[in-house]
Amino acid sequence: MLIDEYDKPILDVLDTRLTTEVDGERRPIENVNRAILKRDYSVFKAVDEDLQFVLLTGVTKFSQVSGFSGFNQPADISMDRRFEALCGITETEMYDYYDKANKVISVRYKYTEAEKKEFLKRQYDGYYFSYNLTDIYNSYYWCPLKIFEAFSKL
Repeated sequence: MLIDEYDKPILDVLDTRLTTEVDGERRPIENVNRAILKRDYSVFKAVDEDLQFVLLTGVTKFSQVSGFSGFNQPADISMDRRFEALCGITETEMYDYYDKANKVISVRYKYTEAEKKEFLKRQYDGYYFSYNLTDIYNSYYWCPLKIFEAFSKL
């Protein structure tokens, strides 16, 4: 199971002082959202034996959200070098697996290899998931079609 941006419902309203009425009482929306997430995530505990792998992505640490007490505390693999390339592709993979697409891009848009590499690095690189600082490229946006679209807008 993948839950992307698990913390977004809280971050979107954090420190906004927005409130809503719940059971006749005014409450900060971030607290209401936190309670909803806690309730939703507690379902995981009931189906724990059926879940082999759950990946949660977000920008805050689990303890800061405090919505996970309803199920077993997940392991934080954010900066674990064993998983540093789990959510993207490395520069080596990009050039090994997409060599043909890279050559087409260079020819079609009249870029030298160095210019193309610099563009791709500037546009899609910048993610690090361990202290090794292995460059991870955003795999969603890095596909030949998206690259062609980006180059055609230059």
